[in-house]
Parts: sequence; structure tokens; C-alpha cells
Amino acid sequence: MARDKDMEDLEAFFRRLESDPESIDPEALIGAFRTIRRWMLISSVRLEVLAERMAELEAARRELEKRMAQLEAAMEALQRRYEESEALLRQILTHNLWWDFARGVMPLFSSN
Repeated sequence: MARDKDMEDLEAFFRRLESDPESIDPEALIGAFRTIRRWMLISSVRLEVLAERMAELEAARRELEKRMAQLEAAMEALQRRYEESEALLRQILTHNLWWDFARGVMPLFSSN
């Protein structure tokens, strides 16, 4: 609220300066400079806080990218294991089918 009041006072000062420059007294000028200085200090502190937050967010983004790369590598490893398991299962099933087929055909060739 005080900032809004300061900004309103500053706007009023500049309107008065534009319309009637001779009506500005030294105290009003000093008050305007103090308001501008206070606003600049507050803005500077806010910029520092924003810069710190941006650095934190950047570090978090890099950490997320690192974690995503790890997860992608883990997914690729799981995909390879799945494909290897699937191939092994196909080999086993094919072997068993041939074995069952061979056992079923053998009695046909026996001399009984």
C-alpha cells in the first residue's frame, strides 16, 4: 500500500512538474528523489531475489534433465531385456514344439 501511495505521489509530482515547474519547491523535489531511490532499491532487491530464484530453477532443470537421461537409459535397458526375454521364450517354445513333434512322429517309424 505504501508503494502505491509513493507511486501516486510521484505521478502527481511529475504532473505538477509538467504543468507548473515553478511551483515545485525543494522539499517536493527531494521527496520525489527519495521516492525514486526507494523504488530503485526495492527493485534492486527484487531483481536479486529473482536472479537467485532463476539460478535455483536452472539447477532444478539441469537435475531434471539428468534424471530424465537416467530414466531413458533405464527404459532402454528394460526394453532390451524384454526383447531378449521374448527371443529366449520363442526359442524355448520352438524347441519344445519340435521336440513334441519329434516324439509324435517317432512312433510312426517304430517297428512295432
